[in-house]
Amino acid sequence: MKRASLPVSAIVMVEPSLAQRLLKTAEQLPRFDNREFYSPALQTMVHEALREESNGLDSLIDQIKLRLNRAPYCALVQGLSFDEGNKVFVGLNRAFGELVARPYQAPRAQ
Repeated sequence: MKRASLPVSAIVMVEPSLAQRLLKTAEQLPRFDNREFYSPALQTMVHEALREESNGLDSLIDQIKLRLNRAPYCALVQGLSFDEGNKVFVGLNRAFGELVARPYQAPRAQ
């Protein structure tokens, strides 16, 4: 079976300098528990911090939106570096809406 490949037009390459600035800014923010990220206010705060300190985030978001608005209606973002606390992920995703998940449940014994 032949797999369909993602067209080059769906790929967004992040400049290394922007990826470094985003990571550096995220690492300077306090560490949050993943449950705290259910708060839209915290998501917005992280997004705004990345935006203020990392010139180029708006352009990256625009590039992603451009790809999401045309076939194949997806984007593959390459070149980002992620912090252990997920702040780069949360801050970038906030530009596309509220990050949601099922209500937090404590891990159960296996």
